[in-house]
Amino acid sequence: LAKAIYKALIDWIGQKANRSLSMSQNYKPFRYIGILDTLGIENLDQVGLDQLLINYSDERLQILFEHHVHEIANKDIQDDGLEVNKDYLKPTNMVLEILDNSTK
Repeated sequence: LAKAIYKALIDWIGQKANRSLSMSQNYKPFRYIGILDTLGIENLDQVGLDQLLINYSDERLQILFEHHVHEIANKDIQDDGLEVNKDYLKPTNMVLEILDNSTK
Protein backbone atom coordinates (compact mmCIF):
# COMPACT_ATOMS: atom_id res chain seq x y z
CA LEU A 1 0.00 0.00 0.00
CA ALA A 2 2.82 2.40 0.90
CA LYS A 3 4.51 1.78 -2.46
CA ALA A 4 1.26 2.47 -4.33
CA ILE A 5 0.72 5.71 -2.41
CA TYR A 6 4.33 6.76 -3.05
CA LYS A 7 4.02 6.04 -6.79
CA ALA A 8 0.73 7.94 -7.00
CA LEU A 9 2.26 10.92 -5.19
CA ILE A 10 5.33 11.02 -7.47
CA ASP A 11 3.11 10.75 -10.57
CA TRP A 12 0.88 13.56 -9.28
CA ILE A 13 3.87 15.84 -8.54
CA GLY A 14 5.28 15.23 -12.02
CA GLN A 15 1.95 15.89 -13.75
CA LYS A 16 1.31 19.05 -11.70
CA ALA A 17 4.80 20.42 -12.40
CA ASN A 18 4.60 19.59 -16.11
CA ARG A 19 1.19 21.28 -16.40
CA SER A 20 2.50 24.39 -14.65
CA LEU A 21 5.59 24.55 -16.86
CA SER A 22 3.62 24.07 -20.07
CA MET A 23 1.30 27.00 -19.23
CA SER A 24 4.11 29.49 -18.80
CA GLN A 25 5.85 31.02 -21.80
CA ASN A 26 8.89 31.77 -19.62
CA TYR A 27 9.68 28.07 -19.37
CA LYS A 28 9.02 27.18 -23.00
CA PRO A 29 12.46 25.59 -23.60
CA PHE A 30 12.17 23.63 -20.32
CA ARG A 31 8.88 21.78 -20.74
CA TYR A 32 10.10 18.66 -19.02
CA ILE A 33 10.73 17.65 -15.44
CA GLY A 34 12.53 14.55 -14.28
CA ILE A 35 12.51 13.00 -10.84
CA LEU A 36 15.44 10.93 -9.65
CA ASP A 37 14.34 8.43 -7.04
CA THR A 38 17.46 7.08 -5.37
CA LEU A 39 17.51 3.82 -3.50
CA GLY A 40 15.77 5.27 -0.48
CA ILE A 41 15.73 4.51 3.20
CA GLU A 42 16.59 0.99 4.23
CA ASN A 43 15.51 -0.67 7.45
CA LEU A 44 18.48 -2.90 8.17
CA ASP A 45 19.44 -4.72 11.36
CA GLN A 46 23.10 -4.16 10.57
CA VAL A 47 24.68 -1.58 8.34
CA GLY A 48 27.43 -2.96 6.16
CA LEU A 49 29.44 -2.22 3.07
CA ASP A 50 26.36 -2.33 0.84
CA GLN A 51 24.71 0.50 2.81
CA LEU A 52 27.94 2.52 2.76
CA LEU A 53 28.06 2.20 -1.03
CA ILE A 54 24.39 3.17 -1.35
CA ASN A 55 24.93 6.23 0.86
CA TYR A 56 28.11 7.14 -1.01
CA SER A 57 26.39 6.98 -4.40
CA ASP A 58 23.43 9.00 -3.08
CA GLU A 59 25.78 11.73 -1.81
CA ARG A 60 27.72 11.76 -5.09
CA LEU A 61 24.48 12.08 -7.08
CA GLN A 62 23.34 14.93 -4.83
CA ILE A 63 26.62 16.81 -5.33
CA LEU A 64 26.46 16.23 -9.10
CA PHE A 65 22.87 17.51 -9.20
CA GLU A 66 23.69 20.60 -7.11
CA HIS A 67 26.74 21.37 -9.24
CA HIS A 68 24.69 21.08 -12.44
CA VAL A 69 21.92 23.34 -11.11
CA HIS A 70 24.45 25.95 -9.94
CA GLU A 71 26.26 25.89 -13.28
CA ILE A 72 22.99 26.60 -15.11
CA ALA A 73 22.17 29.43 -12.70
CA ASN A 74 25.71 30.82 -13.02
CA LYS A 75 25.44 30.86 -16.80
CA ASP A 76 22.23 32.88 -16.54
CA ILE A 77 23.93 35.30 -14.13
CA GLN A 78 26.94 35.68 -16.43
CA ASP A 79 24.64 36.18 -19.43
CA ASP A 80 23.18 39.13 -17.50
CA GLY A 81 26.70 40.59 -17.23
CA LEU A 82 27.23 39.85 -13.55
CA GLU A 83 30.22 38.19 -11.90
CA VAL A 84 29.87 34.78 -10.27
CA ASN A 85 31.72 33.53 -7.19
CA LYS A 86 32.24 29.79 -7.72
CA ASP A 87 33.81 29.03 -4.33
CA TYR A 88 30.49 27.77 -2.97
CA LEU A 89 30.41 24.99 -5.58
CA LYS A 90 33.13 23.01 -3.83
CA PRO A 91 31.67 19.98 -2.03
CA THR A 92 32.16 20.18 1.72
CA ASN A 93 31.15 16.67 2.74
CA MET A 94 34.11 15.55 4.87
CA VAL A 95 33.12 11.87 4.78
CA LEU A 96 33.14 11.89 0.97
CA GLU A 97 36.51 13.64 0.98
CA ILE A 98 37.93 10.93 3.26
CA LEU A 99 36.51 8.12 1.12
CA ASP A 100 37.62 9.76 -2.13
CA ASN A 101 41.17 10.31 -0.85
CA SER A 102 41.61 7.04 1.04
CA THR A 103 43.42 5.33 -1.85
CA LYS A 104 45.95 8.12 -2.43
